Amino acid sequence: MKHFAGSFPPALVPAMSSTAPSSSSPPPHDGQALPAWLALPDVAAKSRSWGWMRAELPAWIDASCQARGLGVTADRAALGRAYWAWVALLAGDPEAEAAHAVDFAHFAAGALLAALVRERVLPCAHQDQGACIGVLTDLCMALLSAWRVALGEAPVARDPALEARHWSSFVENLGTDPNLAVGFVDLFSGREPAWRFPLMPRMRPGMQETGRAA
Repeated sequence: MKHFAGSFPPALVPAMSSTAPSSSSPPPHDGQALPAWLALPDVAAKSRSWGWMRAELPAWIDASCQARGLGVTADRAALGRAYWAWVALLAGDPEAEAAHAVDFAHFAAGALLAALVRERVLPCAHQDQGACIGVLTDLCMALLSAWRVALGEAPVARDPALEARHWSSFVENLGTDPNLAVGFVDLFSGREPAWRFPLMPRMRPGMQETGRAA
């Protein structure tokens, strides 16, 4: 596992290269399907509906993989396992969502990415892991943007340079502990990362101050 400095937990401590090999760089962001999701006023509720997610996610993932030349498609059975584990996690602390809906949306997006990676929804070859994680990251960021807009906030403003600096470590660490996806999604979406206890929303930095700006 690579390690991080600064605001990252001591258990992670890494040197980050400002330039990564091209195979380790994040793929281009894919905005497909995002405009339709942004128009949904009830995306938080829809994303907790297996019927909606089963219709939307595999099609989005498969189209993204095809556009990037990846010879894989979403494993539907793995997607189901990831989805139900994710829904159960979100349902475990309804007070956290009520206390800070925007920060909870960031938690939900990171937790979804963790579940998708853990269940190997995209069973990629080793050399394609970075690209496959890029597809799943774009998916979760698109859902996060839609969720934020439904809450009256701006979509996520992604920073390609920031993601490129951290991408190699991101991919490597998710291979060891998928739960770190929560902290990385925070980092990539402009929140203070929740590295410790990532699956406990009440422990998130954004939940510690109910008046924290979105």
